[in-house]
Amino acid sequence: MHKLRYHITTKAPLVISARHGDMNMTATEKYIPGGTVLGILAGRFMNKKNITDNAHKNEDFYNWFLSGNLKITNAYIYTKNDYGDEFVNFPVPVSIQKQKYEENIVDLLYFDATDTQTQAVNTFCKLDEDTLYTKNVKTSLNFHHARDRIKGIPEQGKIFNYESIMPVQIFEGEIQGSKDDLESFSSIYEKSWTAHAGRSKNTQYGEIEFNILSNKPVLVEQADITDDEVSLTLLSDTIIYNEFGYSTADKKEFENYLSDRVKGIKITKSFIKKGDVETFTGIWGLKKPSETCFLAGSVFLLDISETDKNNLKKFWENGIGERTHEGYGICKLCLQTEKMLTQDESQDKQVEFPKPERTLPEQTKEILVKIIKNYITGQVQLKAFEEQEGFKTATLIPNSLAGKLQAMAKDKGKDKDDFPDSIEKLKKTAKNNLENCYNKDKTLFNFIKNKKDLVVSVMGFRRSDQVKNLCKEIDYDPAIDTEFEKKLYKLYFATFFSMMRKRKKN
Repeated sequence: MHKLRYHITTKAPLVISARHGDMNMTATEKYIPGGTVLGILAGRFMNKKNITDNAHKNEDFYNWFLSGNLKITNAYIYTKNDYGDEFVNFPVPVSIQKQKYEENIVDLLYFDATDTQTQAVNTFCKLDEDTLYTKNVKTSLNFHHARDRIKGIPEQGKIFNYESIMPVQIFEGEIQGSKDDLESFSSIYEKSWTAHAGRSKNTQYGEIEFNILSNKPVLVEQADITDDEVSLTLLSDTIIYNEFGYSTADKKEFENYLSDRVKGIKITKSFIKKGDVETFTGIWGLKKPSETCFLAGSVFLLDISETDKNNLKKFWENGIGERTHEGYGICKLCLQTEKMLTQDESQDKQVEFPKPERTLPEQTKEILVKIIKNYITGQVQLKAFEEQEGFKTATLIPNSLAGKLQAMAKDKGKDKDDFPDSIEKLKKTAKNNLENCYNKDKTLFNFIKNKKDLVVSVMGFRRSDQVKNLCKEIDYDPAIDTEFEKKLYKLYFATFFSMMRKRKKN
């Protein structure tokens, strides 16, 4: 397996639609998916060969972009330090956590931290022996008037906003394949050209510069494996199918997949993030069907004492699972080790510029506050949807009780404590149902009692960083807006129990 390195430099704001967001906010992924890059390369090929209508009949096009002979990896944020060292920063592994009060970094794959609270490090990183170099992708919020598509004019008072990757940032990925294919590929493409990608690329967004860095294909590096226990880290979202042909994010199915390809592998420990992928195919004008997946950053500790270690190269040569030519299933063995970690945030140093000394017009502030509230409201609904899914289907409360609690949540909103207090007054049968419904951490009864500070929770998300900065700029703190918090509390539980009732019906 050989590779060519490529760089994508953002020349304008870039929007790669993310899985989260709401009707007034289009969030962006913080990387450029392999499927997006594949589309850029395929489009360039068709233009150069002038085969727009019958591209699939071209042998190279079919082999490279349809059959998957070339594997296009995701492009992640690239940095270069003061010493000239180059870094490609991948999603931080899920098991690497920050201890809340000591601010230490610990890898739970190897070290126990049950005596302290930890939180995820939701950014990108270069993991180099005992140092975790972290790097954030710079994003910005762009505000637009909603348009009346019939009249072709802006709609009065309606605003939506895009989160976008800011210009002048570099992302790096690889084009992997056989030496012969890559040499043929290099002979067709120039070293650099301008293209467009992502959402709204026909307007002010999406201009990029594509650069192929390698003069010739080089071998893909392979880990030298001697230990009987190694880490397997997913560097991109990974799709595998179960025996019935459905995508799954079940650990046992993942272990079956690995052992089918390399006999004797066992998973002894894992930290998994589950999600869904739903991509858009421009040439069809349609979305591909949604797939359940293991999200990038999921990690596994493997017992390989009974395997032929030479066969493990299959995983980084071929990738894991389905659609690997679109950047899914990229992994690395032995990335994480038992060494204690320290965090280096020097890659994120920024020059601070003084704020302009002028007063923000009151009407502008009102509009921005409305946008912030709309964003938080959407995130609270999303949080309610995700958290109710964490409760085990087999233990769900009866629909009659869920309906009652939904109504109570809407009515008992004079104060945040009203609804939890009313739970205490339920009859014994209803209380027992709440105690018997549970997620991996607590019962539904305790979950309701302890649910507080929704604004603080939402603003703690990494994806909320730009909204948090905007709050500082306009001197608005949604966490002390008590009326807004009450509305959110009602909305959260109304959404929570509504979705739980739908699950019970299904």
